[in-house]
Amino acid sequence: MKNIARIIDVKSVRPLVAIFLLMPVQLIFGQPSVPTPASSPSESVGVSLHSGFTATHMDFKWSASVPSPVYSVGLHYFAQPYLTLSLDLQRGLLKGGSALYQEKKATGFENNYWALNLSFRFAPVALADNNENDKVIKALSCIYLGTGIGLIKSNTLSNSMPLTEYGSLEKYKGSDLYLPVELGMTIPLARQFKNQFLLNVNLRTMFCFSDEIDGYLPTVNANMYNDAFSTCTVGVIYKFGL
Repeated sequence: MKNIARIIDVKSVRPLVAIFLLMPVQLIFGQPSVPTPASSPSESVGVSLHSGFTATHMDFKWSASVPSPVYSVGLHYFAQPYLTLSLDLQRGLLKGGSALYQEKKATGFENNYWALNLSFRFAPVALADNNENDKVIKALSCIYLGTGIGLIKSNTLSNSMPLTEYGSLEKYKGSDLYLPVELGMTIPLARQFKNQFLLNVNLRTMFCFSDEIDGYLPTVNANMYNDAFSTCTVGVIYKFGL
C-alpha cells in the first residue's frame, strides 16, 4: 500500500479532481466564448428624413391619380446586416379624380393624411458569405424587401355625386390599418468616425383595410377591392455606430 501511495502523489491528482468537478458546470452553462470579430455585435440605430410623392389606387383609374407630396421622419434599428426594423411617421396628400368643388360634378377627392408605419426590411443577398468583398454581392446586399403594419389617419374631402351608387361621403375622418409592402435600397454615402450617412430609396404600397380613404364607398359590383396608395421617397439615414 505504501508503494501505491508513493506512485499516486496527492498533488498530481489535484488537477484531475478539478477537471472532474468542473465538467458538470461546463455541461450546464457551456464554455466561455472568446469574442471574435465575426461574433461581435452588429446592432446600431439611425434616424432619417425622407421626401417624395404619392400615387393612389382607389376608386379611380391610374391615369386619374395626381402625384402629390409626402414627407416623413423615421427611426431605424439595424439588428443584422440583412435585417432592419423601421418606424416612420408620414405626412402627405392623396389626390385623385377631378378638382374639388368644380361646377361640373365629377368624382374627385383630396386626403391630407398622417400615417404611422412599422416595417421589417430583409436584404436576402446580405446573407451571402462575402469574405472576398465581391462588388456584385456588395451592391445587391443593399436591396431589401419589407412588410409590416401601418395606421393611416385620414382627413378626406370628396365631390358630392347625385347617384347613390357612387357612395359619396363628402367628408371622411377616420383611422384605418393597412398592410405595407416595400422594395428599396440603402447605399452607404460617407462615414463620420463610427457613424455613417446612408442614402435610402423606398417604394412602398399600402393596402388599406378600408374602402373609405378616398371619400367614396361605391355600391356597384365592380368595386370589389379596398383602397390602396403608394409612396416613392428618397432620404438620408444617419446611422449611429454602437
